[in-house]
Amino acid sequence: MPNLSCSVYKCNYNSDRLCRLNNIDVSGGERIDNTCCSSFSESSGATNCSGSAIPETSISCKACDCTYNEKCSCHADAVEVCTCHSGSGSHDSECSTFNKR
Repeated sequence: MPNLSCSVYKCNYNSDRLCRLNNIDVSGGERIDNTCCSSFSESSGATNCSGSAIPETSISCKACDCTYNEKCSCHADAVEVCTCHSGSGSHDSECSTFNKR
């Protein structure tokens, strides 16, 4: 499983640059700016997620043109999801680890 780092601070699941989810979904296309975290949930300041966030996160990936995508699963050692615009929705996040085949 990749070690996931996330700088999308407006996401309900972000906890000190880690994700509280055990697995996330990344949508994508043929370029880095076409990727996004489909599991994004905008934070309202409160969270209903329990448990501790850990770096190891299973990533289901739809970015078929990424070298790390093997049968819709990410096999990179480390993945960075970051804010690329205002950070107010999943479309404002991207997988900066994307590497075109």
